[in-house]
Amino acid sequence: IDWKATARRQKLITREYQQERNQSVLCMLDCGRLMTAESLGLSQLDHALNAVLMLSHVATRAGDQVGLCAFDTRVRAFLPPQGGRRAAQRVIAASYDIHAQIVETDFEAAYGFLSQRLRKRSLVVLFTQVIDDVSAKQVVRTVRGLCPRHLPLAVLFRDETLDRMAEPRQPLGKPAELYQRAAAAETILWRDRLVRELQEAGALVLH
Repeated sequence: IDWKATARRQKLITREYQQERNQSVLCMLDCGRLMTAESLGLSQLDHALNAVLMLSHVATRAGDQVGLCAFDTRVRAFLPPQGGRRAAQRVIAASYDIHAQIVETDFEAAYGFLSQRLRKRSLVVLFTQVIDDVSAKQVVRTVRGLCPRHLPLAVLFRDETLDRMAEPRQPLGKPAELYQRAAAAETILWRDRLVRELQEAGALVLH
């Protein structure tokens, strides 16, 4: 209820609000070697592509602009955020020939590319897989570089096999299983620390 307008007009006046529209969403898609790992019959890249296409569909239906940046050692595809009914179809067209390569991902090169081409404040959704300190540090640097101009959302893929290895099973079989479980638990703790570090760097994290 708008009380000031109600007092002026001597009748009840209400305001109607709608969800903010015309926001910019850019999907950063890691196409490096770690995205070749398979889970549930699909590579991590295929899972990421499915998520990108669904996100594009939802964003465009909500009236937002959506774009794509696929990269490994260099940028493989770039589509600046666009709106309209055909925006999701443009993302599909830009991503149809994207494949994961057995190469190290250069996050800094992708960030440098985006910093020159993405001027409007955007939700930047980074789809990647991280299993070592070297790539973790690059991802954290990329996130810090994106802030505060953009809002980064890091989407990290879980290793379901690793999670199962760390689950307590009683009784243990061979003594080697105890060491495997301990190694899996240590890796999961490292992964959780990475999530916290990304959050402290200013990113939203979906794991």
